[in-house]
Amino acid sequence: ATLPDGGRVSREGDGTWTVFAPDGRESFSVEGNVVPFDVTDGSVDAPLFVSDGGDVMDAAGTIARPVFSALDRRTGRTLWTGEGPLDRAVAQVGDVGVLSGAGRLWGVDLATGERAWEAEGILTYGQSFTDGTDLYLVGQSGTGATRVTAISVESGQVLWVTDVPELSTWTFSAGGRVVLVTDEGGFLGLG
Repeated sequence: ATLPDGGRVSREGDGTWTVFAPDGRESFSVEGNVVPFDVTDGSVDAPLFVSDGGDVMDAAGTIARPVFSALDRRTGRTLWTGEGPLDRAVAQVGDVGVLSGAGRLWGVDLATGERAWEAEGILTYGQSFTDGTDLYLVGQSGTGATRVTAISVESGQVLWVTDVPELSTWTFSAGGRVVLVTDEGGFLGLG
């Protein structure tokens, strides 16, 4: 996977991950599951997340509690650690990271790991976008329509939800808007 600063991460055959600098030099290696941000506001200083535990049972039948760590992207030094599952590092906007685990969405201060907010309910989506202020989650509604949910990165409040009757075959962001290309060939700009 390519990182916001042009570096990349690569999974090795032994299950470790190697992180490479933008110039291609190896920065560090890490065990666990590397979880890069889906979208960022372009900041190159965003940490890299690694999750571990919660999925392997040892010989005594114990399953390690899931934990995740925020690592300095350049050195691999652990900045802070949190408990619980981390399925996705959804978005980085300024000094806020939006994370997701077990269908829950929450915001953290990227410098300290302090939880700033948690969104209500379970949110399901396939893609995420940011305009540098808000987060837009795109997925399917229960009726099969394309659902777009706008969330304030600052507070975690749902700003609006809209269902587009046509299915989206392609979604991208441009000029602070989420653009859906429908299965009928139409364009729809939201935001």
